[in-house]
Amino acid sequence: MDDSLTQQNYINTAIWILGTSSVTMHTIEHSGRKVHLIDTPGFDDTYRPLADTLHEIAFWLTKAYKLDIKLSGIVYLHNISTPRLHGSGMKSLSLFKKMCGVQSFSGIVLATTMWHTVSQDVGNARQRELANTPRFWGEMKSAESLIYAHSAGRTSAMAIINHIVIKDRRLVLDIQREMVDEGKPTNETGAGREFIQISVEEVRNLERQMGELLRESRAIVKQNRGRNGAALRSEYRQIKEDIRTRNRSIESIHTSLDQLHEEWEQRIKDEMASLERETSDIKQRINLKRQEVELAKKEYQAKLKNSAHAQKVAKRTDVSLRHNPTTAYPAAADEDFLLRYQAEAIAQERELQALIRQRSDYRMLQERKIAAFDMFLSTAGVTFGGISAGATLLPLVGACVIM
Repeated sequence: MDDSLTQQNYINTAIWILGTSSVTMHTIEHSGRKVHLIDTPGFDDTYRPLADTLHEIAFWLTKAYKLDIKLSGIVYLHNISTPRLHGSGMKSLSLFKKMCGVQSFSGIVLATTMWHTVSQDVGNARQRELANTPRFWGEMKSAESLIYAHSAGRTSAMAIINHIVIKDRRLVLDIQREMVDEGKPTNETGAGREFIQISVEEVRNLERQMGELLRESRAIVKQNRGRNGAALRSEYRQIKEDIRTRNRSIESIHTSLDQLHEEWEQRIKDEMASLERETSDIKQRINLKRQEVELAKKEYQAKLKNSAHAQKVAKRTDVSLRHNPTTAYPAAADEDFLLRYQAEAIAQERELQALIRQRSDYRMLQERKIAAFDMFLSTAGVTFGGISAGATLLPLVGACVIM
């Protein structure tokens, strides 16, 4: 690696943000360094298969590692309003631990959020339970993970970033070492095995439910209670489909590193093309809406000028005509009718502004995606450090510094 890249490595920090629907990147300046916030989906996303999330995060982490992009820390955010970890929260945490590995626990910040939704006593009690329960955060705390109460303000968010920047670690996560250095497919990694264990247990639970439904169904047939039969059959079919879905997920993670990268690089290209189409569509809709706004305004002005009561209406509803009291209006029209035309013009203008805001959001999303894709797919040989900041850290820090 040449000297220029080595020097650049020293002044850059990458921040991995875990918990949103897709991968984006945002860059800020902090203490003389460029800090890159890299946003990836979380494991507890209920709207997408867990295997899909596991593969996407594994892709980005292994791609970064192959390009010598190393993390300097990880922040795991937890909503303190949640009474205790269970279900999807426990699955998310267990996969997170397996993906990072025990040797990376010292680089983790465990940050609790949403403190304004609970009393201080309740929040403190819940945080103590998380910290002192080994299967929750206790194991990570013992390995020197930092527990931090995140107030959801910019100062608190910057304190998290400052902590990571000062520590300036270079972490190699288990998923990176296993897939890149050891050449293991996803299913043979610690995170992959944990996913399979979770999925197999879910299948067993579903099979037990199917057995109970079959027994209940037989009892209904014997007792000639046909009124519940249709509902049971529908539930049985749904459970059977859920079992097939989980079995397909287990099969899907038998993926090599090359297969993983090939699949997700193509998905990224498709996603960018789709985003470009959506942005273009919004642009066309804005142009059409502008025409509709102008037409509505012209129709309103025309009706106003043809009204015998237009001057009276103008004094109450149209500031631009109040300063021209001598204008003559030859025709008559109902005042409510004119006000309806004005309301339509205002509604069209509001719809236009909403589309403009939507276009702005799409442009911002596009810029962040392009930044992330360029860093991981086009940049080689540059080392960064980073943290996982969680879904709420990006708007609190990035919006204040960059937007």
